[in-house]
Amino acid sequence: MTARERTANTNLWLAIGKRMGIKDLPKDFSELEAFHDAYETAKLRYAPSNIAVLDPLLDMLLGGAPKSMRGPAILVISALCEPRVRESLRFPEPPAWLAPLLTVLLKGRAALVYW
Repeated sequence: MTARERTANTNLWLAIGKRMGIKDLPKDFSELEAFHDAYETAKLRYAPSNIAVLDPLLDMLLGGAPKSMRGPAILVISALCEPRVRESLRFPEPPAWLAPLLTVLLKGRAALVYW
């Protein structure tokens, strides 16, 4: 992330945190990142309610895709998630090569869009 993107990201999440009534919010990106990691480590766990939210979201995201593509699409989504998130949603473990491939593809797309 560029410095400008870090500032924008920090401002976004601080505004969301204020609207949620969270007290003692961090002041900068590094503090926000540490706050986020500590919160996820303490609170992020599997619960049936996670799936109750996930299923309609996946239906919305993948609703127009053929049913045969749902499994591969879920693997792609899983590869884009951090391990803690993947575990909390009981997503399958993606193949080791998928995340690096997606990184290359997304960076290539970004370069084309920028150009």
